[in-house]
Amino acid sequence: MTDEISPAPLPPEASWSPDHWLYSAGQWTRLDHDPVPDTPTADGDWGQMLREAGFRPWYEVAAPPEAYNFPIPLELHVYERSTAHRPRFAVDLRNDLTLTVFCEELPDLMDLLAKWAPTVHALAAAAQIAKEQAEYR
Repeated sequence: MTDEISPAPLPPEASWSPDHWLYSAGQWTRLDHDPVPDTPTADGDWGQMLREAGFRPWYEVAAPPEAYNFPIPLELHVYERSTAHRPRFAVDLRNDLTLTVFCEELPDLMDLLAKWAPTVHALAAAAQIAKEQAEYR
């Protein structure tokens, strides 16, 4: 008997698009606005755009910068902002490309991370291996 892990379902019309996806109450919906708009002061800098939208780093699973010669196939970064703003969390998945989804509140983020737990666990293990290898060089 195998335990199958089912990802959070996307709407049938979901496909690669520049749309902004929100995970809330176990459902995916498209946002009608960009929670992290580009601004003249950000000039395309994603970190600056996040800061200007009120997001701050909250959690990440990534290799330390000194270990980047060890290939980590995917990184996960979570950003949080004041409870007065919605969506409250931005979740970046990074490899050669950064893809971002949003979570309405903390329970939504926890649900999404639980669904992604096998991937997050593998990323954390790979990051730890990379860190240890960097320490022994």
